[in-house]
Amino acid sequence: MKKIIFASVFTLLFYFSYSQQLGQVLIAGNGNLSSFAFYADQGLIINLSSDGFIKEWGTALEPGRIGYTPGKLQPFMGKAEYYDAGVDSSLKGKIRSLGTCMITYYPSYENKLLAGKIKTIGSFTMDYYREQEDNIIRGKLKSAGTNTISYYSSFDNESLRGKLKSINSTSLSYYSSFDDKVIRGKIKSIGNYSYTWYTSFERREYQGSLKSGSMTQIINGINFIINYY
Repeated sequence: MKKIIFASVFTLLFYFSYSQQLGQVLIAGNGNLSSFAFYADQGLIINLSSDGFIKEWGTALEPGRIGYTPGKLQPFMGKAEYYDAGVDSSLKGKIRSLGTCMITYYPSYENKLLAGKIKTIGSFTMDYYREQEDNIIRGKLKSAGTNTISYYSSFDNESLRGKLKSINSTSLSYYSSFDDKVIRGKIKSIGNYSYTWYTSFERREYQGSLKSGSMTQIINGINFIINYY
């Protein structure tokens, strides 16, 4: 618990000190990527799906607050503005700005695969895997600012395909289809940090839940949050 609180406090200090950064990676208990979280001005956090669409936005809850869960957001008090009907059809109704943070998108006339995906958050530029890439990663986020992102391909083990493989020098591994059925696809390691899960051979009420490894782990400046709510 102390580790979780320390990591969360560190994260809060980090995003208040820097704007427009890839600050968090949120991973569900089954190992699938929930979202990339970007820090912007005014304490704003914007969660993006791996294919470049906004899932939610808000500000971080302080550790110790009622209802606190790592990665969970509370409403953002800044103003939200949207693109109107007079713009490209792929932008219509999308968020144009949140507080002082401007957001742009790829228009339909630039690239059909990228139409409607986030192009910039403030000065932070996004790029994606294009049509010539493996089908399972096509259209997914390839880079965010100076961060490079990779995924397991359709040629990898079936329990790994499409999952997040690395961010810069930080690699992620998962339990494969050869492992116990209740832990297949779950996160096995992030960088040098390992995770174990209760298997089908253990008490029924524990099966599939995290056995060892921190729920939040800051690695190379990014906070990885596991078992996302």
